[in-house]
Amino acid sequence: MKKVSLLAAVGLALGIALAAPNAAPAPQDPVKDASATALAASPAPSIANQQVTLTVSVRPRDGAGEVPTGMVEFFDAASSLGIAPLMLREGETVPTASIVVSLSAGSHPLGATYKGDGRFDVSLSSPLMHIVNNP
Repeated sequence: MKKVSLLAAVGLALGIALAAPNAAPAPQDPVKDASATALAASPAPSIANQQVTLTVSVRPRDGAGEVPTGMVEFFDAASSLGIAPLMLREGETVPTASIVVSLSAGSHPLGATYKGDGRFDVSLSSPLMHIVNNP
């Protein structure tokens, strides 16, 4: 028969969890600002195996003066097409990320996910149906 201390038995019987007296509180996730992600493809429509530039712009949803930073992942349906960093180009106020892809003939549901940073939360683009024609 297993021996249990009186204090432990009383604590268990009352359903009380005994915590370490100097335990640090659990860290809180910081509240992040919302971001908005927009995706464009050029040229649109395109021809099979033609190079298509996918460009994402990410801006603060509330119009704050801060600029989102970090990475964007591009998708064709559930398949990743690649990842690119957001960059703020000279003379622009909204950062963008771009990749160049070649797509087969057909309809391609494209999307992008901004991965967020220390200030801005993750956001998804609206789906973009890209048509690729046969040559």
